[in-house]
Amino acid sequence: NGGAPPIFFRSDAGGTWRRLGGTADTRAGAVALPVRDAGDYGLFFPPEGGEADGPSGLSGLSVSPRGVSAADLGAGRPLLISFTLRGTARVSVRVYDRRGVLVRRVVEDRPLTAGANLLTWDGRDEDGAVVADDLYFVAVEAEGQVAQLAVAVSRGAR
Repeated sequence: NGGAPPIFFRSDAGGTWRRLGGTADTRAGAVALPVRDAGDYGLFFPPEGGEADGPSGLSGLSVSPRGVSAADLGAGRPLLISFTLRGTARVSVRVYDRRGVLVRRVVEDRPLTAGANLLTWDGRDEDGAVVADDLYFVAVEAEGQVAQLAVAVSRGAR
């Protein structure tokens, strides 16, 4: 398929495939999805011309872990940011400090597919430096909706 990214589906006990979503990273040649249940999964490409999957909506924002040490972030253990989109949408994920100052643009105006999506933040600011101990806010914006969660970066977090 020359255009649309692949999408994960999960088969239930009756053999019916249910759309889950998935976040494609074309630079890395990878597709990510938060997996919550054991089962049979498939990765499919949508038909040529993309998808028509209705209005968008943002829900289920989760950040893991919610408390992390700067050392863990610096050692390559990123925060996982997962959320669900009701339809294909252009998404921006940004990290702000407690004063509301932009620290990092994780993704900016990136088209993502309906279903579950998974992105990562490496704990670095726009200049590539590991962030200092503080409280940060991860904000996900999709089609005018914004959801945010706090994340604590501290020496003792684990």
